[in-house]
Amino acid sequence: MNNRDLLRLESLTQQKLLPQEELKHHISGKQQLTIGIIGSDPKEENRISLTPQGCELLIKNGNVVRMLTKAGKGASFDDVDYSEYGVDICSSLDEVFECQILVKMTPLDISEVQYLKKGQIIFSPLQLFLQSKDLIQKLQKKRVTCISFEYLQNDYNEYPIAQILSELSGMLAIQVATNYLSNDCKGRGVFLGGITGISPAEVVILGASTASEYAARSASAMGATVKVFDDSVNRLRDMNTKIGGYLSTSIFYPQALAKAFKSADVVIGALPKNSPLDLFIPEETMRILKQGAVVIDLNMMQGGCFEGSELRSMHNPSYVKNGLVYYCVRDITTRVSRSASIALSNVLTSVLLGLSNSPSIANHIRYNIGFAEGVYIYNGVLTNQDVGQHLGLDYKGLDLLFPLL
Repeated sequence: MNNRDLLRLESLTQQKLLPQEELKHHISGKQQLTIGIIGSDPKEENRISLTPQGCELLIKNGNVVRMLTKAGKGASFDDVDYSEYGVDICSSLDEVFECQILVKMTPLDISEVQYLKKGQIIFSPLQLFLQSKDLIQKLQKKRVTCISFEYLQNDYNEYPIAQILSELSGMLAIQVATNYLSNDCKGRGVFLGGITGISPAEVVILGASTASEYAARSASAMGATVKVFDDSVNRLRDMNTKIGGYLSTSIFYPQALAKAFKSADVVIGALPKNSPLDLFIPEETMRILKQGAVVIDLNMMQGGCFEGSELRSMHNPSYVKNGLVYYCVRDITTRVSRSASIALSNVLTSVLLGLSNSPSIANHIRYNIGFAEGVYIYNGVLTNQDVGQHLGLDYKGLDLLFPLL
């Protein structure tokens, strides 16, 4: 239990809202979890939600972990890597779906919902803007509890899974841009960095997010000229303070954006999570870009931010439209599936250990604020306002189900 939650428990006890006996039970309670690792379609997703080392920690803490055979292959983890740490390797999906907890790197497919049982808990990305109303309603009918990777918070009100993957996304965006500017990918043959006697390439980044920061840091380190646009002066100031040097920033003034686009070699869309800015760059503005410029949309799971963006698979991630090279996938970190899996597993293992040290899922939701933020369906009840409003579904806040939240 973290300091923030302990302070909250102490406050509730002092107000006589929480009996001392219940507080003692919460601190000392523990449950054995059965955790099932479900693989994803290898054509779309190569990452795995838990690594063998993460499973080892969970098993040593008294939990049981099962995995469908070859689920870790895309991240270069073999079945034996898991089995030697005590993971039960299953040949049938039915065996994995018998587990109390299910973890997956992508949202459940509608075809998988039939395997679910009342009371099960699913950890996966929500991918709100790619989500379907039909899937959410089917999950509700199954009376399961769903926890979103994107909404889980830590002690510092941060989103650890979203943040670690955003850091990786930003760095990978520059790596992808470098590849697609080169002749090897039929690009313009432009070097992203700067060398003596040659002007450096120009990178324009839309949004001052975590992904933007790491993209700007990587591009600046190579010697590129970087321009970042956002609607918040505070976010721009923070980024300038962190990076400094070769970075220039601006509010989204149309004339300033048009001027930057005219000379840009690379444009990256990376708006912050839950950004109030409704940014959508129309085709008319995109025509300002020079032929062969590379456009990378890191906001595809939020609906994208360029009119020309089209969601593609990792096996066919790019396309040319009006002379521009677009790169638009669900999650660019799939390109480095092993590293991304390790980064994700480090966070998710800690979350699952915390859950196993609580007497029940209800107890854990009630007394762990950051964990509660990740819940979007509880026992079939939709509890997330964003999901409800986006899909036009009725929702009920967790504070109504758990009055002490």
